[in-house]
Amino acid sequence: MPGYSSFDQLLSEKIIADVVVLCTPNAFHASQTIDALRQGYHVLCEKPMSLHSKDAEEMIQVAREQHRLLMIVKQNRFNTPMVQLKQWIETGQSGKLYSFSLNCLWNRNKDYFQSSPWHGTTEIDGGVLYTQFSHYIDFCIWLFGDIQAVQSFQSNAAHVGITAFDDQGVALLKFESGLIGTLHFSINSFEKNMESSLTLLAEYGSIKIGGSACNEMEYQHKSGEPFSKIEADIPVNEYGNYRGSASNHHLVYDHFIQCLLQNDKNEKSLHEAKKTVELIERIYASAHTTVLAD
Repeated sequence: MPGYSSFDQLLSEKIIADVVVLCTPNAFHASQTIDALRQGYHVLCEKPMSLHSKDAEEMIQVAREQHRLLMIVKQNRFNTPMVQLKQWIETGQSGKLYSFSLNCLWNRNKDYFQSSPWHGTTEIDGGVLYTQFSHYIDFCIWLFGDIQAVQSFQSNAAHVGITAFDDQGVALLKFESGLIGTLHFSINSFEKNMESSLTLLAEYGSIKIGGSACNEMEYQHKSGEPFSKIEADIPVNEYGNYRGSASNHHLVYDHFIQCLLQNDKNEKSLHEAKKTVELIERIYASAHTTVLAD
C-alpha cells in the first residue's frame, strides 16, 4: 500500500476498500469522517468523536444518509469489570444508584506535549477531557444516562506555558435519574499515571473498579453472587514514556465487523459518543462561568 501526504489525496485515489480507520489528531475527526462517509466508506474513528457536538451531530446525519456504519473507538467499555458493572446495573440487580466518584489521575509531562506540535493546543487537541479522559466521560453516559446539571472548577497548576488549557479540574454531576457524582481529573500525577477509578454506591452494593484504566476490580460488597474475580485483565497501552487506556482494540474491531455483518448501524452508541462531547463541552463551559464568592 503506498503512502499519501494528505487525507484528501488518499480519498482521491479511489482505493478499493470497505473501511477507513481514522487515527488522526482530534480536530480532524469530524471533517475526515464526513469526507470518508460521503466517498462510500464505513468509518471507525478514534476518540474523541469530535471537538464540537454540532460536528458530532453532522457525522451521525451523514452516516445515516449514506447508509454507512460509523463507530467511535471506546475500548475501555470492554474491560471485564466494566462489562460486569454494566450488566449489574442494566438487569436492575444494583437497585437504585445513589452516588459515584470518578478519578482520572494521570501524568503527561513537558516532553509529552513537546513531542507533537498538536498536543496541548486548544484548536487541535482540545484539552485533557478530549485527549486523555474521554473514555471515562463516556462511562458516565454509558452507565448512568443523561445529565441534568453540571458545575466544575479547573486550573492550570503545572503546565503553564506548556499547554493552552487547564491541566486539572473537578466537576459535580447530577443525572436525570437523581444520581449524583464527582469527577476529579488531572495530568499532574507525579512521574507516572496513578489511577482511573470508579466508585459506585448503590442500593444493593458498593463497587470500586480501579487500576490505571478502570481495568481492575478493587472492591465489591453486594447482595447476590459476587462479580467473578479477574486475575489479570487486559493490560494498558504502553507508549514508551507514558501509558494510556486498556489494550482492547482487537475487541473494538471484532465488534465493528459484527455490526457490518449484521447491518447494525450502531446508532445508540453513536448518540452516546455525541453526548460525551456535549458533556465535555458543558464541563469546560461551567468552569469558565463559575465564580467563587469572596
